[in-house]
Amino acid sequence: MKLEEIQLDKAVIFNPKINIKKNIKYKRITMEMLKEHYKFINQFEYDYFNGGSKFEQNDTLLAKITPCLENGKTAYVDFLRENEVAFGSTEFITIRNNNKTDRDYIYYLFTSDLIRKKAIKCLEGTSGRKRINEYALRKQIILLPEIDTQKKISQFLSLLDKKISINNELNRITIKFLKNYFIKTFITFQNENSNLTYNDKLNLEIPNDWEAKTLDNIVEIKTEIIDPQEEEGRIFKLLSIPSYDEDGSFRKTLGKNINSNKLVITENNLLLSKLNPKFNRIYYPTDCNDLLASTEFFNFSCKDLFMKNFLYILFQTDHFINYCSKSATGTSNSHKRIKKDVLMNFKTPFNEDAIKNFGNLINPFVQKINLRNDEIRSYNSFKKFMHQLFLKNQIVIN
Repeated sequence: MKLEEIQLDKAVIFNPKINIKKNIKYKRITMEMLKEHYKFINQFEYDYFNGGSKFEQNDTLLAKITPCLENGKTAYVDFLRENEVAFGSTEFITIRNNNKTDRDYIYYLFTSDLIRKKAIKCLEGTSGRKRINEYALRKQIILLPEIDTQKKISQFLSLLDKKISINNELNRITIKFLKNYFIKTFITFQNENSNLTYNDKLNLEIPNDWEAKTLDNIVEIKTEIIDPQEEEGRIFKLLSIPSYDEDGSFRKTLGKNINSNKLVITENNLLLSKLNPKFNRIYYPTDCNDLLASTEFFNFSCKDLFMKNFLYILFQTDHFINYCSKSATGTSNSHKRIKKDVLMNFKTPFNEDAIKNFGNLINPFVQKINLRNDEIRSYNSFKKFMHQLFLKNQIVIN
């Protein structure tokens, strides 16, 4: 494969000039709308332009501020019509292909470790608020394959991203259906025939044979921990906040490389992040051999599969997320946590038979979600592996 040594600003266009009118609403993307290590943008809002990055269809958006850059917030714009203009956060750099580069390849180039490491070296500013020095980034030297090779590489990697996107969308639709079923069962009681009575603890009418219970009364939080360095040669599966944010899963690592105590996870557990509850990090363990988790997670010990499935959907409802988000405390918006006693005081309508029926009925759907998540992790791992081989010129697509 022929490679050209080239300065980055000769291979791509940084912040291309785009005309945008005032007093007109355009599609707008905030930093929070970009998922980490995910190609596509799934949401936007309409607003009047009052400054920020501007972009068009097939542009790539690169977060230029910490920790968003390090965490992998880079996205490809594919939701606009031809010649449609949109805008976003001032913390985005808009990147566009030129006659030397393929538009899809640009996204994969800027999500590669090759460019990310160069971009991180170009960070400047005070701790916690560093930004890319764009001039320094523009002058970085890269090795660029011929444009036909770029297209073959991006077509291959795009197929994997499309499969990941399809699985994510199927899971989103499935979870939306299960949440609606949860609301009908446990909030509006459309499946109940008995009379409803107002419950002042819940501020809600519930069936006569139901009651209000706090989480503390229906599930325990398990706190068993181990020091992985005591088994330095053992390979553990470690679920951390960074690994969850990358692909919703764990990373395999030797005990000697894990520098703090971790939670021991078993199959009857369900994990919920303490940190920034609005991001709703939930992990449903299935294969628990050698599985550990960061102490940034609450580890719920469920008495049976029905309770585990019930909590899995409860934790994704707007009511629960809003409760946790409003109750979280901390010195900054990016490091707010919910305390255990506050979390466990969350109240829910309770009927043991209803929970068993619900947990049993939704189990096939939950297992399908887990299978799709396993596929997503496999595709992500394979994509990352192939991505590095392409960039290092260790494999060629004929």
